[in-house]
Amino acid sequence: IAGLAIQAPPHSVWLYLVAMLALPFFPAASIHLSLLFPERTALVQRRPWTQYVPYVLSFALAVYLLITILALTSGRLAPDAFMSVHSHLLRAIQYSRVYAVLGAIIVLGANAHVYLRSRSIIATQRARVILCGSALAFLPPTIGMPLVLFAKIGIPFNLLGVSTVIFPASIGYAIGRHNLFDVD
Repeated sequence: IAGLAIQAPPHSVWLYLVAMLALPFFPAASIHLSLLFPERTALVQRRPWTQYVPYVLSFALAVYLLITILALTSGRLAPDAFMSVHSHLLRAIQYSRVYAVLGAIIVLGANAHVYLRSRSIIATQRARVILCGSALAFLPPTIGMPLVLFAKIGIPFNLLGVSTVIFPASIGYAIGRHNLFDVD
């Protein structure tokens, strides 16, 4: 949400800080969602504390990001130290992005597993809606990004993200249409 505001003038350090600190928590929320919806996993039923483990990793990444951003904005670093800290920041951002890809794979895998293996018809229907919503939401940016980067086709990056609204809409539809009152 803050990506456009970060790139548009005037640049705001606090908005950049908010966006960077939120970056590692998105995958944790995705993994948490996949553990509970469309069907509560056996792991969470046996050990409920496991649903919070992804947030521990997110918190560690957020602290690492916070420390590097505060060091960069302090204004007291020598040029060599600045470049070193900046490379640490880029590495932490890359770790967050890899974590986001892992979270997306876990969401898709969990929904595919429920769709193929669940005995509950309602859970299967919810998984089908979420899988269709995922395809509609994430295939256009997945196809569009390589076209922009490698084929030099002029698609504005802002348009590539518009379809991602379909994913939370599909989750909302799955909840509303398929057993609304079963959600805790």
